[in-house]
Amino acid sequence: MDKDKKLNLNLGKLFWNPGSDGDPDSKSVSKVEQGSAEQEKVASNSSFNIGETEANTEVFNPTYSNNAPDPEYLKYLENFLEKVNLPGFDYFELLKTVNKMITGGQSRQEAIKGAIVVITSMDEAVTKEKIIETASNYKTSLNQHQSDFIKDVEVRVKKATSTLMTNKKQLEEEISKKEQDLEDFKRQIGILEKEISDSQTKLTSFDKKISQVKFSEDSRRKKFKEASDHIIKTINNDITVLKNIS
Repeated sequence: MDKDKKLNLNLGKLFWNPGSDGDPDSKSVSKVEQGSAEQEKVASNSSFNIGETEANTEVFNPTYSNNAPDPEYLKYLENFLEKVNLPGFDYFELLKTVNKMITGGQSRQEAIKGAIVVITSMDEAVTKEKIIETASNYKTSLNQHQSDFIKDVEVRVKKATSTLMTNKKQLEEEISKKEQDLEDFKRQIGILEKEISDSQTKLTSFDKKISQVKFSEDSRRKKFKEASDHIIKTINNDITVLKNIS
């Protein structure tokens, strides 16, 4: 067995699962011909059960990125792509192969170039253009699934917060009413405080008048008593004089 043929066979193990129908040459790329209708069907019926499986990604290994996405979400989307994956070799199988080659130490760019060269030489039905077209189909499915996921999140948020929003609105209305009541109470307190102040002023005026009246009456009583005592004394003296007359 020559060296190139041996290399093709070894790489073939990366591209094709043992136990699949025949050898790599017996499988043709039927993905593009079948279109993305089945992918869109699966995408529209998918649930969003993220985190139900172990987050060990086989296709989208994020180690090349400094800002790696959450592995649970990567695994979920990888499973989604697995569901919309059609029979035959296409971009998804290329991803799996590239990821294995990257794990082996190659750069992503080198792995993609090497995989394309080998697989197109092994199967004439596989072309770079068909790989690109199926990649576009997967991207379309992902964009639709992302849109569905965002809508699902919005529905879940709306459902989860509807009662809270109603309670929040009621509480805001209660607060607004109580604030208005407080302002009314403040105005009423202001009125009452003025009335109290006016009444206290009147009380002071009454106290002054009472003092004036008392002073005036005390003076009259004193003068009356003095005059009365003088007359009584005079009368007593006169009685004494009259009694002494023989």
